[in-house]
Amino acid sequence: MVWIDLESPSQAELREIGRLYGLHPLALEDCLHDGQRPKLESYDGHVFLVIHHPRFDNAKYSAILNEVDLFLGHKFVITSHQGPLPFLDVVHERWEDSEETRSAGAAFLAYLIADTLVDDYFPVLDNLEDMLSDIDDKVFSEPENSRVLGLTAALKKQIVKLRRYVGPTRDAFVWLVRHESPLLSRNAIVHFQDVYDHLIRISDTLDLYRDLAGGVQETYLTLVANRTNTSMKKLTAFTITLMCVTLVSSIYGMNFQHMPELAWKHGYLAALGLMAGVGGLSLGVFKLRGYF
Repeated sequence: MVWIDLESPSQAELREIGRLYGLHPLALEDCLHDGQRPKLESYDGHVFLVIHHPRFDNAKYSAILNEVDLFLGHKFVITSHQGPLPFLDVVHERWEDSEETRSAGAAFLAYLIADTLVDDYFPVLDNLEDMLSDIDDKVFSEPENSRVLGLTAALKKQIVKLRRYVGPTRDAFVWLVRHESPLLSRNAIVHFQDVYDHLIRISDTLDLYRDLAGGVQETYLTLVANRTNTSMKKLTAFTITLMCVTLVSSIYGMNFQHMPELAWKHGYLAALGLMAGVGGLSLGVFKLRGYF
């Protein structure tokens, strides 16, 4: 059984590997173009699987996915990727330490690669959970922080990004566990079923985080709307109060010869007192009604 790992292979290298192991030209062409959608394609004598290894960049608060192209044949596993992938060293250690190595063959190695890769989604989910918890705390502790909405949008973007890769990957493993193939023994199908179960769990968790992020966003917008309503109520109360005062001053500003109290010695002070009384009364009414 042979495992060939190609790091940033050239077109000539892929062509030579394809000639030696009878790999389909279309699958080899996909290996040259990074950014393929997760998928599984079955050819004569081998299966081509595109999956993505996740990691979380703490500096950018972003999930990064590296494409891994995998060919599975009767006696070989060929992996191709751009740049180094340290998780393959972990796979190599598991392969050497496993008791099933000699009897399980190439399908078991493909399982180890897929299982190790999928397990690395869980630390990424933990980071997303920490982000979600931090944003949730900021919503209530820093309700006027305008960055909260941007952080929530960024979190939802990361969740949707991961969901876009996890969904097709899960569909690919459905084919592995539900279709009979001479490349897969019953024991291998059981192992791939375990990977499929993990993918379902990851997918459900992402859906949960997406709903929670949406709830946090709605809570923040509700709090902002409530603060806006409170401000509007205060402004309305003060506006009405000033209108009452303006009403009194407008009446006493009319220049008619025959007006009550026009020649009264204390008319000016009485007008000021009336305005103060009307204003204070209106403010008291609004205070009792909870406008401020």
